[in-house]
Amino acid sequence: MSARGSAARSPIGGWGRWVTLAAISVAMWAAPTLASVWSTTGWSAGSKLRHLVAAYTHLFDPQAIAGSGLHGRAFGYTTMSLLAAASVTGLASAVHLVNRRAGIALGLAHGKDLARFSAKAMVARATVILGAANEDPTRSGFMIGREKYSHREIWLPKESTILVLAPPRSGKTSGTVAPAVVDHHGPVVATGVRDDIMVWTLSLIHISEPTRLLSISYAVFCLKKKTQTQHTTTSRIIDE
Repeated sequence: MSARGSAARSPIGGWGRWVTLAAISVAMWAAPTLASVWSTTGWSAGSKLRHLVAAYTHLFDPQAIAGSGLHGRAFGYTTMSLLAAASVTGLASAVHLVNRRAGIALGLAHGKDLARFSAKAMVARATVILGAANEDPTRSGFMIGREKYSHREIWLPKESTILVLAPPRSGKTSGTVAPAVVDHHGPVVATGVRDDIMVWTLSLIHISEPTRLLSISYAVFCLKKKTQTQHTTTSRIIDE
């Protein structure tokens, strides 16, 4: 079987089968054991196998268990609630594992591969990018999105060169360029055939736009945050 086929297999197989059985066994033991807190005699459902069997046999009438010190249905409801919580947690873990394997099968980065694209990594590189330590990841990098399967944030340092390929009106400017302009600390130079960035960020930055003559192919905006000393310039690129 190819590596791709192997990576795409269900996690409930091989070692995954034994891990699943072990997790179910632990949950079946832990739920009534924790629910034994209602006992007035210190009885514990998990102390002996026969106690565990009796706990599930008399789940909602625990007073029938000799020496249990349990009364009413609180023991049963607590046990079932804990089992439900364990089931939800297990299901979420299984979905995460399946999604991770699907990403691996497609050749996508995962695990440690994504560690260097985290907000923590941006903070660690602050001394290189900014020349001084800074705990704010937006000072030295910006988030470009989330990984499809794990939904982990993906950050890139501001010294990176990024190429976004997407069809018109797919959110290149609104989803990538405009947020980067807003989050950036310092001067920004943005180019475009429309004034989208200027309109969306007008309340946050000073903008100087060149006069739009027919010979202009696109405009260059030199931007600077209002919180800093205003210093804006403009230039034009003539369509030859």
